Amino acid sequence: RCCRLRFHERHRQLVVDEYLPYVRRAGHEVTFRNRPCGLYSNKKELS
Repeated sequence: RCCRLRFHERHRQLVVDEYLPYVRRAGHEVTFRNRPCGLYSNKKELS
């Protein structure tokens, strides 16, 4: 997925240095939280 981000040129450094890393971190956290949990066992049968 992609989107276009528009901002005033004078805010470019702020966006690149602070906003984009924040958005990437938040996206990774959401992806990590929404991951399904796998349950594994070394036994062939469950009791």
